[in-house]
Amino acid sequence: MYTASSAILDALTEAGVEYLFANFGSDHPGLIEAIAQARAENRPCPKVITSPTEMVAMSAAHGFAQARGRAQAVLVHVDCGTQALGGAVHNAAKGRVPVLIIAGMSPATQEGEARGSRNEFIQWIQDVPDQRGLVRGYVRYENEIRVGANARQIVHRALQFAHSAPNGPVYVTAAREVLESEVTRASQDVTRWQPVLPSGLNPDAAREIAGALAAAERPLIVTSYLGRCPAAVMELVSLAEQLGIGVIESVPNHVNFPTTHPCYLGVQWNERCQNEALAQADSCPPLSVWRSSRCQRR
Repeated sequence: MYTASSAILDALTEAGVEYLFANFGSDHPGLIEAIAQARAENRPCPKVITSPTEMVAMSAAHGFAQARGRAQAVLVHVDCGTQALGGAVHNAAKGRVPVLIIAGMSPATQEGEARGSRNEFIQWIQDVPDQRGLVRGYVRYENEIRVGANARQIVHRALQFAHSAPNGPVYVTAAREVLESEVTRASQDVTRWQPVLPSGLNPDAAREIAGALAAAERPLIVTSYLGRCPAAVMELVSLAEQLGIGVIESVPNHVNFPTTHPCYLGVQWNERCQNEALAQADSCPPLSVWRSSRCQRR
């Protein structure tokens, strides 16, 4: 039969998700069966990478998304699997990296009222009042699939948020009965779920910035995230070369600027001193003098 779990897998495939980094638990029989069914029927399905620890699963999805520019999926077990994601959720949130986290929830029924009802003690002690609240401060979007009929739409909606600027992780939960519920197979118009693109500067703001750069004696560009759009890197190189602007990276999360370029002035981390390039911005000697003195100090 076709279940909400099957619909979730189809939505992931439609959205271009290639991998499901999974740490399976007692809340995932529906998804495991849907994966097996898709393989038996030779239907497209994300490749499952079993991850013994959730931190590794999330970090792998993080790195893949940075390399390919598309969110991958992470599957974890109820509240404890969500907590085990730990600092990896922080990393994706602060690094503005799209990742879809799918977490099961303890069943809501306990006497066999629905397929997937509770059948062991752990499903009581893992039932927390607000599981989504564990990551709410770090995700761009969080929701619960309450009925299997809209599982597909919620997955697409979550990924729409993940890929809308600024990018970031998103979190979706579903109880075991929902994941195992039978639903009608329906097609989905994926064009409805395109990410929201950032708006451009208005002409007045663009002219003001251009005028300030042209008038500056020592302009400086500071970047951390620009490299999340690979095409923007060469645009920044072109701007730096045309106006002779130095570039520094502040705790970079991507490759933002060629480190061998003459305009590259290094990286600012957590040093307890003012960055020299910032201190001299717009009022210091020519670039060649600054770089020469820096090399001598090294």
